[in-house]
Amino acid sequence: MAKVLFSVVVGIFLLSVVKSQDPTVKIKQTDPDTKAHRVIVAERDRDVTMDCYVENLLDNALVRWQRQYVDQMTGKTETQPVAQDMALLDNIHFSIEKPTQYTWRLRIRGTQVTDEGNYTCFVQLTQITQATDFRILQVVIKPYLDPQQTSPDTTVDEGDNFDLVCNASGRPAPSIFWSRLGGALLPIGQEIYEGVILKLRNIRAQDRGTYRCKYMNSVDEKTIDIVLGVRFPPYITVPRPVVTQAVGYRVEMQCFVEANPMPREEDTAWLHETTTYTMTSDRYQVNRIEGAFDRLTYELVITDVESTDYGGYSCRLKNDMSASPSIAKITLQSTNVPQPSIKLNRVIKGNENPETSSSVTAYSAIVLSLVSFLLAVCFTW
Repeated sequence: MAKVLFSVVVGIFLLSVVKSQDPTVKIKQTDPDTKAHRVIVAERDRDVTMDCYVENLLDNALVRWQRQYVDQMTGKTETQPVAQDMALLDNIHFSIEKPTQYTWRLRIRGTQVTDEGNYTCFVQLTQITQATDFRILQVVIKPYLDPQQTSPDTTVDEGDNFDLVCNASGRPAPSIFWSRLGGALLPIGQEIYEGVILKLRNIRAQDRGTYRCKYMNSVDEKTIDIVLGVRFPPYITVPRPVVTQAVGYRVEMQCFVEANPMPREEDTAWLHETTTYTMTSDRYQVNRIEGAFDRLTYELVITDVESTDYGGYSCRLKNDMSASPSIAKITLQSTNVPQPSIKLNRVIKGNENPETSSSVTAYSAIVLSLVSFLLAVCFTW
C-alpha cells in the first residue's frame, strides 16, 4: 500500500514538473497601448507592434502568429497564418523582430482597415492544445472632407432656397454639426444643427454670413467655414428721423444702409423738396462711407443752415436687386438752441472749419494744462 501511495505522489510531482515546463505565452507590450478587452485601436497608415513573450519554449516548438477575421463578402470567419518563428508569408506588410531572446515582435506596417482582426501568438503543445495570447486590432480614420460634395463659398438671391452641404468621412463615421460664427441663430431657429445638409428656405438678407461645419469622431475633430452671401435690395435705417438745428450752424443727416450689391453713386441721392443732392457743392456735403458686411453710411451735411433748409429730406438708393428705389425720410426742424454735431460732439458754427477748430481746441487744452502745471509748481515753491 505504501508503494502504491509513493508511486502516485511521484507521478503527481512529475506531472507538475512537466506542466511547469510547458511554454507560457504572453503579449506583454503593444504600440499603440492595449485598451480594455485586449483591444488595440490604431490610426490608419501607422505601424502597429505586438511583443509576444514566450518562456519554456521546447527545442522543437515554434512561436506562431495568426490572424482571424470576418470575410466581408461571405460573412465567414477566416484564419490567416502570419508568421512561423521568423518566417513570414508576407514579408512586405509584416515583419518579425527579436528585441530579446524570448520576445517575438510582430510589426504590421502602414496598418489599413483590411488588417483588422484577432491576432494570436501561440505555441502548439499537442495536436489539440495551445499556449496562446491575443489582441483585437481595430483601425480608425481621422475625419476628412469630400471637397466634391461639400459646399464652397456661395452667393444667392434673397428669397432663394439653398442647401449647405458638409460631407465628411472617417472611421467611425463622423458626426456633423452646423453653427454660425458670432453666436447668431441658424435660419432654422437653432444654435446648433446636426446633419450633413443644412436646408435654408426663403433666404433673407440677415441669413448671410459665415457658417461653420464641425465634423468629428473619436479620433479627431475639424472645422470648415463656408461663407454665404445674399444679394438683396437696399434696407435703410434712420437713426434720427427728426433733426433740429439753429440757423448758422452745422447739421448732419444720416441713413444707414445695408445692400448687396452696393448701390452705385449714380443710384444714390438726397432729395429736399424739388432739389436733388448727389455730390458736394456749396453748403452741402454728400458723403458715402462704405463699411464691412454690405453696410453703407449715406450722409447729407449742411455746413451753415439757412431758414430755407428746414423741411423734409429723403435719402434714395437702389441697386441691381431693386425693382424701385428704397427711400427713407428725415425732417430738419428749427430751434433757437444750437445743437452739437452728432459726429464731432460739439456745436460748430457755419463759418467754422471743423478740422482746424478741432486742432486749435486740442492745442488750447494742452496749453491750459501746461500753464496749470507750471502755476502749481510755482505755488509749491
